[in-house]
Formats: sequence, structure tokens, C-alpha cells
Amino acid sequence: MKDIEKKVTEQLSHLPFDSVAFAQIDFKKKSFESFEISPLGKEVYFDLASLTKPLTLSPYFLEKKREDELHLLLNHRASLPSWARLGHDWEEQILAYPIKESDTLYSDLGALRLMLEIEKKEKKNLKDLCSSFYDKELLFWKDLDENAVSVFTGFRKDHEISGQVHDDNAFVLNRFCSHAGLFSTIKGISHTLLNMDQSFNLLSVMKKSVGDQEKQRFVLGFDTARDDKGLAGKDHSPLTFGHLGFTGTSFWIDPESKKGVVLLTNVTQNYWYNREGLNHLRRDLASMVWSA
Repeated sequence: MKDIEKKVTEQLSHLPFDSVAFAQIDFKKKSFESFEISPLGKEVYFDLASLTKPLTLSPYFLEKKREDELHLLLNHRASLPSWARLGHDWEEQILAYPIKESDTLYSDLGALRLMLEIEKKEKKNLKDLCSSFYDKELLFWKDLDENAVSVFTGFRKDHEISGQVHDDNAFVLNRFCSHAGLFSTIKGISHTLLNMDQSFNLLSVMKKSVGDQEKQRFVLGFDTARDDKGLAGKDHSPLTFGHLGFTGTSFWIDPESKKGVVLLTNVTQNYWYNREGLNHLRRDLASMVWSA
């Protein structure tokens, strides 16, 4: 871990963000090591962005073991558009899209549609259905304590975004949702992933599921890293799974080695489009963990 922290410290001044947190998780020992670097101090909260999707939607399917058209929404194969500007009539807008099988098209709208379908079926809100395994330091953004310190992730109407969800649609929805909105410290997300494995036998289920669905990119709501060419780095098994977040967050879990890596940043603090440095860091740090 000291070598990883040294590498991050050396590179941070050349990267387009000022806050970073990293953890390596040992699922065998049910433990993790972590560090954080931020001008705001320690135990800072990061906007998890689309890491919210598997943390809210995947548990339902891990528990229910369902196989129906809702799986198409979960795995971004339901033909819904990737994105649209949502307003106060967003539910009507989302429900108007037909669900039909398609090639993979990553869709924020599909995640929201799935939330609505699950809530309708279960007659409960998504938060009550999915949050039992969350660590106390993983929270919906509106539940953050007023004293919680959050990194800056950009601007909204000329004001810095801190402690509010970065995604404009999630901000307009103003409710717990499947698309974005969860915040966490590095300890909170690490504990939550360990809890998720304990609650749903995550690594074993995903090891089998990813192996059975080798032609699909998304499996049970998680992204997959089939080879060494992606953002999960090198030297991991082809069964590795995880997810990325727009604000510069990511996690990957290798169920063969039972190792996990989590990287949290605020890469969107000034602009969103330059991710070359972040992606190099993602690959390098993950590779260091896999090869250790």
C-alpha cells in the first residue's frame, strides 16, 4: 500500500483533480487497507455517481435471482436511450419508452425505469429495498450530515457543487434513485462492498454469472473486465467485475483472487472530458494490486 500511496502522491500534481482515495480489499480476510489525499482533510465524502447503479439495483437481483425482461434494463439491453434531460414529469417520460431486447447501450434512463418497475412490483421505495447492507458512511446525498465534508465536483449555476449530487437529472429528481446520488468515504464504500459479499455471496454468484454470460458486457448490473485492455488494469482474471462513475470513481473485484480495488476522485471539479490521466492511474493502481 505504501508504494501505491507514493505513486498517487507523485502523480497528483499532474492530474485534473485535487482529492483522491484508494482502497485495496481482501475478501478472504474480510478487511481492507486505504488512504486518502485531499486539501479538505480526512474522511471526506465523494460523489459515487454511477457506482450508485450496482449498489441500488444489483442487490434486488442477487437476492431474488430473477430472470425476466427486467434483466434487460439491469444490463443495459432494453433499448432505452442513454440519456435525456428530465423534468418534473420524468416518471411519465421514462415509462413511455418500450422495453425490447437490444444490443448493449449503457443507459441512465434504463436504470431509472428499472427502479420504477421494482418499486411498482414490490410496493416499496428503492431505498428500503436495497440499503440494508450499507455502511453508515455510505449515504444518499440528502442524508449527509451538515458537518460532513464533501469534495468539489464542478459547478451548477456558477456555484461550486459540494455535498450535492453532481448529476443534473438526479438533482432534479430530488429523491433517492438508482441512477446517481450515493456519497461515501473510502471506508464507507469498502465496508459496503464487504457487506455486500457477506449478504449476497457476491463473489461466488458473480464468478459463476460472468463465466456463464461470457458474451455480455454487463452481468447482474455490473460492468465486466474480460481482458487486460480495459480500465481494470492487467493481471486480473477474466471474471473480474465492477463499475465506473462519471465523477471519477470506480471499483473492480476479482472473484478468483478475492481482491478488490476502489478509486475515488473528483475529476469533474474543473471539466469532465480529460480522463487520460485518471484512466492511466486506474489501470496502474489496479495492476499493482492484482500482481501483488
